[in-house]
Amino acid sequence: MFYGWYIVAASAVLMACHGAILMYGFTAFINPIATTFGWSYAQIAFATSLRGLEAGALNPFFGAAVDRWPAKKLVLIGMIVYGLGLFLVGQATSLIMFYLAFLIAALGSSLAVQMVPPTMIARWFRKNIGLASGTLTMGIGIGGLLIPLLVKLIDTYGWQNTLTFLAAGVWVLGIPLSFVFRNRPEEHGLLPDGKPQDNSKGPDSLSAYDFSTSVREALKMPAFWYIGVATIFQTAGAGDVESNLGGRFTDEASTSGQIVGLTIHSPTDYPSGVPGTQTAFSALPEGGNSLTWGTFLHVKLVL
Repeated sequence: MFYGWYIVAASAVLMACHGAILMYGFTAFINPIATTFGWSYAQIAFATSLRGLEAGALNPFFGAAVDRWPAKKLVLIGMIVYGLGLFLVGQATSLIMFYLAFLIAALGSSLAVQMVPPTMIARWFRKNIGLASGTLTMGIGIGGLLIPLLVKLIDTYGWQNTLTFLAAGVWVLGIPLSFVFRNRPEEHGLLPDGKPQDNSKGPDSLSAYDFSTSVREALKMPAFWYIGVATIFQTAGAGDVESNLGGRFTDEASTSGQIVGLTIHSPTDYPSGVPGTQTAFSALPEGGNSLTWGTFLHVKLVL
């Protein structure tokens, strides 16, 4: 089997973990945290806005790092930082500590989960990029299906112990999976989609798969901006609703478990996030791919 599919599988698992913990699962922590410290919903939810600001400011630099450094090393560092951040969130005793710990977790997840995998898909696939991208982002929807388990853990062990468990799980699962990632198929004598390299000038030659372009050229493409602006509005609106909906509805329910079905409704309805978005971004020339993701993918509004 083409090695690129192993990268897709590892990326989908990381996406599922992220979907269950921060992307959709964070809503299950809002009320327990509010009960423990007496913080308002607005104060707790502000952490998600900080995550969006962090992504908007630093993801372009993460994108440049993906272009320069080994993917395996970046995912490894990101998952270590991700787990550390989750552990520190569970140890926080003040709002400032909570925000800082949440930012650390967001930094790790942005690098290891939201930046490296999509870029690797763009490098390892051309003809099958739609299938690979759909499989990758399906992991987010699978993560939504894990929220009932997350709620059960919180109800049984408390939110702080649950975050410690999640941190350990991120390390146990994420660190080994980081070694699955490889930078480019050309380094292993292959072309995207698993075709063997051919030094001739035919359709299977290495030159036929060279879509390199500069970042400056990518920024001049109207398609870059059309897709990017559309993604900004989608992530800004949906991200904040997904992060806060569960906490609001818990006020009307006797237990957090009653709102699980509503909480997982969004990721299972749209397992690929924005249909076609990842494929469209990946279809842009590779030289601008990381910058594209870093600039646009995870922008959130501070509401």
